[in-house]
Amino acid sequence: MPRRMTIQLDLIRQFIRFFRSNKVGVIIDFGHIEIGVWAWNIPLRRSLFDWELEFWNSFLSLLHDCRSSNVDHDWVSWVGSGDGKFSTKAIVGKLNLNTQPSVDWKALVWRGVAPPKVEVFLWLVFQQRIPVRVELASRGLTAITDLSCPLCGLAPESVSYLLFSCKVAWLVWSKCAAYWGLSLAFPGEPVSFLLAWLGVSDFRAKDSLWYFIPFAVTWIIWLSRNDIIFGNSRLDDVHLFFLVRFRVASWFKSKLPNFECSANFLISDLSLVDNLHMCKLKPPKTISWEPPPLGFLKLNVDGAMVSDGSKGGIGGIFHNSKGVRLASFSIPIGPGPAILAELEAISHGLECFYSLFGPDSGRLIVECDSSLAIDWIHNPTLCPSAFSSLVRKCKNCIESNFVVLRHISRVANLEADCLAKEGIG
Repeated sequence: MPRRMTIQLDLIRQFIRFFRSNKVGVIIDFGHIEIGVWAWNIPLRRSLFDWELEFWNSFLSLLHDCRSSNVDHDWVSWVGSGDGKFSTKAIVGKLNLNTQPSVDWKALVWRGVAPPKVEVFLWLVFQQRIPVRVELASRGLTAITDLSCPLCGLAPESVSYLLFSCKVAWLVWSKCAAYWGLSLAFPGEPVSFLLAWLGVSDFRAKDSLWYFIPFAVTWIIWLSRNDIIFGNSRLDDVHLFFLVRFRVASWFKSKLPNFECSANFLISDLSLVDNLHMCKLKPPKTISWEPPPLGFLKLNVDGAMVSDGSKGGIGGIFHNSKGVRLASFSIPIGPGPAILAELEAISHGLECFYSLFGPDSGRLIVECDSSLAIDWIHNPTLCPSAFSSLVRKCKNCIESNFVVLRHISRVANLEADCLAKEGIG
């Protein structure tokens, strides 16, 4: 049987994947003596992936220089500590694979800038413990035959690649930085990436929106990845970037409700936060609904979406100058962001007006509580390309028929809001 054998911890650290496949074996289980010479014979519990063969060959080439002699007696020696005695603390210190810098997790992750489940997710990202394909394969899940990234398909899906190095993810990061005129050249390893992101000197202010972006980008990319794998959805770069901006603006306004810029404007340009200052706003005055002037009809519309964006509804209600309710609608629509529901409500309301009343019934006033939808219709160049067709359709209809489109507070638009929510079902 083999005699004295020195096992180097550096070897275990370098080839930890193969060590995990059989942690309980001893050296005699992986070879034998042939004519006085030790020969290695290492069985594996599964077939290797193609991308693992290079590491396996490197492992075997290192073992080739390790020889055992049948002259000396076997003995056990622990070289992990100076006294030669084994201890759990010593081996944990030697086998510690964490080469990351010392991190203040409370300052970087547990900041309260995102919902708790998102902060927990980001912490798991930094621990590289989210169930990506490479990680699942390393745990022995043999059902996974395709390790490629679901977003781009160009490389194995590791934590670092999916969220930071993938060309789709990198485009989102770069677009966010472009609002401040920055070009990124950050490392792909999660903790180093975050430290580099937060280390940009111009954005270290306590309440900077810059801190919210890593939470939104990683969370939205992960949700999109899951939709592609489990929901058979298709990648939409424009929609993905819109959802990131929407999350950033929503979380920022939730944490800092007195910030003077609305969430809708932040969605269109995240850098607006640096051009404005914090102020304590007075509570808005309650504005009640008013009937339209004589010779006009008024249409109040609203759109609603469930929290995960899987389904929505739109609603609208027509009144004459005496405040009499003439007609209304409440219908469901498909999945999408909330702004899509608002635009669909305006578009459908305009169609209903001309089909029900006709152009001779008087001029129309359309009121909506989404200032972003109204801004886009008045200036279509501001909207993303994904919504441009619907926005221009509304704009052409409004301009050709002299329709008045204006913003109204949500308090004064409650009837339309109720109809929209009823449309969800």
